[in-house]
Amino acid sequence: MKFRYAMVCSSNQNRSMEAHSLLKRQAFDVSSYGTRAQVKLPGPSLREPNVYDFGTPYKQMFDDLRRKDPELYKRNGILPMLKRNSAVKLAPQRWQENAADGSFDVVFTFDEKVFDMVVEGCCARMRAKRVHYMTRTQQYGEPSYGNLRKPTWSLGPWTLLGVLTLEESKRAMEKKSVAFTCSSC
Repeated sequence: MKFRYAMVCSSNQNRSMEAHSLLKRQAFDVSSYGTRAQVKLPGPSLREPNVYDFGTPYKQMFDDLRRKDPELYKRNGILPMLKRNSAVKLAPQRWQENAADGSFDVVFTFDEKVFDMVVEGCCARMRAKRVHYMTRTQQYGEPSYGNLRKPTWSLGPWTLLGVLTLEESKRAMEKKSVAFTCSSC
């Protein structure tokens, strides 16, 4: 039986796409998503992010930022990241709008708020059998390592913080709290 995997972060740019790229190279059935209302990328200052709608092709974002300030976006790693993303898929997708993609056996999230949104959505739609919350200790552009075929608490630069089965997710949502529990991967 082949499992279906979903990688979810806030903007479907950095963490979810790095994981998507890594799993895709290993021939996993994988998709990736973001949970924000719009895609946000760093801009010239914190008050000036670059904002795009989900569905805007990565190549279009790349061309837009290269036109605005190629040195800045190359130096901060955004242009190489967008280039990598465009090699994986056409455009960022929003988790809340992915019902047509079907259900997933395993969902990895990369932020606590994202985890909460995914758990809530999974409980409402019965979309995943397990939801995993992971944190990454490295930034974009640093080397990634690991063999994701081997279940482990440390997947290269990713650290598994919590796993909820669907039943555990339902109980946590009923209590309005999410307690990380460990179950076999």
